[in-house]
Amino acid sequence: MITDKIKELADLEAKTLELKKAIARVRASELAGLPGKYGYASLKEFIGALKAVGGKTGRSKGRKKRARITPELKASMVKALKGKKAASAVAKEFGVSIASVNLIKKAAGLVKARK
Repeated sequence: MITDKIKELADLEAKTLELKKAIARVRASELAGLPGKYGYASLKEFIGALKAVGGKTGRSKGRKKRARITPELKASMVKALKGKKAASAVAKEFGVSIASVNLIKKAAGLVKARK
């Protein structure tokens, strides 16, 4: 009957929940033991070693460092924009985002007003 199937499902869901909790306990225990297992005195030392091996610290892969836009750089970008270069080409040349180029372009009065 359907009630037997519902009871069986409830029992299996309870068992699944117990297994998930058991896995979480074992995982936490194993993770806590990793620094000692590899000869590190503290978690901080272990994390430092992992970061050193992993290369970049604090930034996800593929994400580039934020560009500093100096007044000199702005002037060079405005000059390039006045020379009829596209915003995308200027962005690529100076290593900044297209959005930044468009903001500089607008501030320099190089954008036509909408009708």
